[in-house]
Amino acid sequence: SSLAELARTQDRQVIYLTADPADAARFEDELQRRGLPTVHRIDLADIRSLATAVDPAVFTVPDEAAVPAPADDGLSAYARRLRAPGLDPWRSAAAVHLIHLTRDIGEEIEGLYRLVVAGAATVGHWHRARTRLVQQGIVSGDLDVRLARRVDFLHAWLAGWRIGRARPLTREDLEDTEVVSERMLPAVWAEAERVGRDGKLLIESARAGNIKRFVKSKVDRLEIELGERGLMAAADPYDKDALVLHMVQTVAIDGEDSMEVQARFWAHRFLRAAGARPEESTAEGG
Repeated sequence: SSLAELARTQDRQVIYLTADPADAARFEDELQRRGLPTVHRIDLADIRSLATAVDPAVFTVPDEAAVPAPADDGLSAYARRLRAPGLDPWRSAAAVHLIHLTRDIGEEIEGLYRLVVAGAATVGHWHRARTRLVQQGIVSGDLDVRLARRVDFLHAWLAGWRIGRARPLTREDLEDTEVVSERMLPAVWAEAERVGRDGKLLIESARAGNIKRFVKSKVDRLEIELGERGLMAAADPYDKDALVLHMVQTVAIDGEDSMEVQARFWAHRFLRAAGARPEESTAEGG
């Protein structure tokens, strides 16, 4: 707040660099309390089009009193009571809720509850407090090892899922091009939203004439520009079997015959948590 007072009274610009996204929220709360202008955020990860920016959820510790205890109605029902978020494949693994690394058995659901109460609801929280959680008996050594293996699978799955995919377009991506005029922006953005903000599908739709008055030369230039900025997939995405193979090869441990079974199970779980609908259900994994 003293920095904000300095900026206001002496007409200075203050630039504050931080690696913690929660800092901006704390600044905004304090400035609002004092009736001062709010901060202007500049997210370098967004500017550089990074898909693995640290998510603010990594730094959020839940209210212990608000954590519901598990019942006998299974993992899906408990996830609803926890209001656990889905799995966003474009966010970092650290932001993933541990509900997505928990099997639907009582012992693990109880372990998840203890972790959430201890403020370790996400992969990032768990990883930073891992030693303390075991030492204090909040999580058993066995469950800790299982979680570590599943986090390895998660990292491999995220990396494999992103192959052949580009991050979703934003309106700012189109505003930053030299191709889309201010007059055409609403129509191009509306079509981008209709095709799921997929750069490749947007270009295909534009070529099919679905954006009125957006001529071919503009479409060609937009395709080149989006490709140069990594906003169009440069390869085909893995199918389900290729994704499982990628996970097995990435997390390979000699002498474990069950590795493929585990990888297939967690690939199915992660796909389902991310909103996909795999055709087949798999057996339990480790």
